[in-house]
Amino acid sequence: MTDSWHLIDIYPNGQRRCPGMRITRTFALTAAHQLTKKTVAGDRVKARLAPDGKKIDAVVTRRHLTSDLALLKLELQDEYGSLVGVCFDDAQDEESWRTTFEDPATHMPLTGTVDASSILYGKSQDNLEVKAARLACDVSPPGQSAYAGSPVERSSRYPLPVTLGLLVKQSELPAADQEKLFAITIREVIRLLGFLGLESEVMPEGEWPDPSLDHPFRVVEFERQSHVKQVWHNRLPKN
Repeated sequence: MTDSWHLIDIYPNGQRRCPGMRITRTFALTAAHQLTKKTVAGDRVKARLAPDGKKIDAVVTRRHLTSDLALLKLELQDEYGSLVGVCFDDAQDEESWRTTFEDPATHMPLTGTVDASSILYGKSQDNLEVKAARLACDVSPPGQSAYAGSPVERSSRYPLPVTLGLLVKQSELPAADQEKLFAITIREVIRLLGFLGLESEVMPEGEWPDPSLDHPFRVVEFERQSHVKQVWHNRLPKN
């Protein structure tokens, strides 16, 4: 088990393992296609946390197929707020990236460079556009199926991992480059799923893992008032 606090292992059917990413203490993400086809909001899956390997239940809160995102609520007691041991930042064109998850067979991550920091990834039936970072991979063909759901982080070594997004499946748009990989950025996650109680918060400058970073931030949970929830419900994108 990795010592990266934000990387988790998910067992959608009790056996098959896929990676996921904690974005707060109690919320996590994975690639929606990694869950079984019958999995719907409200279903439970098993999750294993780093760094101690503790196994817990997680509830599927939202499965957003256009973005290939699944949001999970970890069933933890007395654990709320932002996640320690990681920060988030915006992807930059041509910078180097790596997956936090390493293939158990090779003990190697995927690596490459950011080909485009924000492009059209998908479009829902009601024309909601989903953006993603397009990633060039050092291995061709990339063979990313085992890595989908992994955090994508900046390759430069910092005291804390600097996470840019979540690796998802190939874009289904006709013009998509099938030699490239795609990661939904954390800011796009908040734009799509923030109505469930998530927002970004700029890290105090004294807590930055490196002064060279531009705008490092955390993801925090907020209390949802009923009228706010209703407003967001009315704007809920259709898959």
